Amino acid sequence: MKSPLRALHSMWVAGTLGAFFTALARNAPLHFLQLFKHPDCEYIFELAIRYSYLLWLLAYFFISNLRNEQGEEPKGWDLPYDVVQSILSLTAVFCLGFIVTNEGFAMGEYRRAVGAVDIAVLFICMLARWWFPNASRRVNGLRVAGAVLALASLLSVIFMDNSWLLLGLIAGFLVVLWIVLVIFIRDRLTTRSAHYALGNR
Repeated sequence: MKSPLRALHSMWVAGTLGAFFTALARNAPLHFLQLFKHPDCEYIFELAIRYSYLLWLLAYFFISNLRNEQGEEPKGWDLPYDVVQSILSLTAVFCLGFIVTNEGFAMGEYRRAVGAVDIAVLFICMLARWWFPNASRRVNGLRVAGAVLALASLLSVIFMDNSWLLLGLIAGFLVVLWIVLVIFIRDRLTTRSAHYALGNR
């Protein structure tokens, strides 16, 4: 029988993942049709960036909660971190325009949309670094790398004007951010059975 804390944690994680998948299911068909009706290179590029950020947030939230799927009791900062992480992630997804139709930052306002995601990623990575200091040096290094990439992207959208150069920089930061996440996922999948004790999230 699940403890109340574990049940709350499971429901919170399931609800957040449900919101992510709902956002995908609601928007993907509409955007797919728009690509054929109004083909535009800048529109397609910006939309690809927005979906890449959405999928990154989804993938990170999912992989960081594999411990919960294995039936382990939340410990230490686990539950507070997941609550904060889910709030930041869903706020970022809202800013990207995926949660509520015609809300968030519209197409063309990618500097604000990307900036919102960068702030969320920065806090998600640094909170994990601060609240789980006993994780391996490699994992903490990946978290710091993610925070640095988010900060660099944030500074770019603050100080640069809308341009193809800025879009290219954002895409470059995003590609590296995905590489960091893939390495993190690989490490979590290979070590999850041995490193889910307190402080080793």
